[in-house]
Amino acid sequence: MKNIILIVVFFIASFACNAQNEWTLDKCIEQAQQNNLQIRQFELDAQMSQTSYSQSKAELLPTVSASGDHSYRLGRAVDPYTNQFTETTVQSNNFSIDASMPLFRGGRNFYTIKKNRFLFKASIEEVARLKNDISLNVAAAYLQVLLDEEMLDANRRQIETTRLQVSLTQKLVDAGSLAENSLLDIRAQESAEELLVINTENKLAASYLLLAQMLELESAADLTISRPDLPQIDATEPLPDMQEVYAKSLSLPQIAAAEYRLESAETDVAIARSQISPEITLTASYGTGYSDARKLYETTVGDVQPIGFVGSTGDTVFAQTTNSTEIDYPFGKQLSDNASTRISLNISVPIFNNLRTYTSIRTSKLQKKDSEYSLKIAENTLYQDVQQAHSAARASIARYRGAKKALEARQLAFDNIKTQYEIGLITTIDYNMEKNRLSNAESDFLQAKYEYFFRINILNFYSGKPLSIK
Repeated sequence: MKNIILIVVFFIASFACNAQNEWTLDKCIEQAQQNNLQIRQFELDAQMSQTSYSQSKAELLPTVSASGDHSYRLGRAVDPYTNQFTETTVQSNNFSIDASMPLFRGGRNFYTIKKNRFLFKASIEEVARLKNDISLNVAAAYLQVLLDEEMLDANRRQIETTRLQVSLTQKLVDAGSLAENSLLDIRAQESAEELLVINTENKLAASYLLLAQMLELESAADLTISRPDLPQIDATEPLPDMQEVYAKSLSLPQIAAAEYRLESAETDVAIARSQISPEITLTASYGTGYSDARKLYETTVGDVQPIGFVGSTGDTVFAQTTNSTEIDYPFGKQLSDNASTRISLNISVPIFNNLRTYTSIRTSKLQKKDSEYSLKIAENTLYQDVQQAHSAARASIARYRGAKKALEARQLAFDNIKTQYEIGLITTIDYNMEKNRLSNAESDFLQAKYEYFFRINILNFYSGKPLSIK
């Protein structure tokens, strides 16, 4: 009992593991988007655009810089702080802090921020556009694998039917009901169908390889596609109106990106015009320094001593003596005493710069016109794509209806021929011809079914719906 339970658990675990390893359409799309190097490049472009946008906002902040130096002066030189000539070696230091802030530049900084914001949004839309393109390609490859698998199953069923007929024909030949040529014909049919199975297997392997390459997998060895239960096709359901689909498709990333680029070009015109305006800049600086040649003198008061007589009266004149002593000027005190601050307001008025401003304005206007054309081209291209998708979806419905009717008719015809063949009323050649017609009808039906799912998905994609085959 324990062994039976273990075996059952093992098979259940194996089944669950295989189910987890199967690739659904959503998983394939997610894998392709995560590993696609072109998407990563576009994401890097978006990050660089974001950096430029952040930097343009930082341009509104003041710039602050600090500097300092330590120098030696040898020989005869003017001391920068005593302003006297000296023959000795003088050591000095200079320190300064400078700040500058633009107050008015004709709105150039704000227009630049606006422009870079539009470019950043456009780069994000470009990433989304590329992801959509890759999703459509992956969906097409995924459906192709499903189609090839169904084609392979159908061909294998056909060959199994043929092998049963080979056995039946052998019995009829042995009984004398059919000639030997009938057995040779049915065996030739069997060989042809075996070759068809091999070709279909090779085609399926190629489809798996293409899908694995889209997913950036090293090989298709471990790639197993999940085969969903496809929904019933309602070929009588009307398609959405083409104009309504186009109106919804205008929200797709390629249109949004073109619109953002146009808005960016419009701000370029404003940036170019801002060069005509005067510029006002506020600057401030603080500086100080030190020199070892600079000294302090300390005076001390001595005793009162006679220094002479008044000639007219003979009185003695007394005076208090003073002594002056040279001492070092402390570093910190010098920095404090030598400090100076400067604040200034600078105005720059452009007068003539070799027509560069005029050329810049004209160029930006032309670039804006080019962006308008690019947006119109994107809209026209999208309109044509929606038209083609709508027409292809309508054609796929008609093809599916026709293929379904043809398959049903061929199946009835083959069942009738098969019954006649089994009782020896028709030849093997007639049987093989009808069987080939049935095989072709089934192939056409499968292709029409998957083309219908793909075309409807594309139409739903333009309508803003996610890709799905459920």
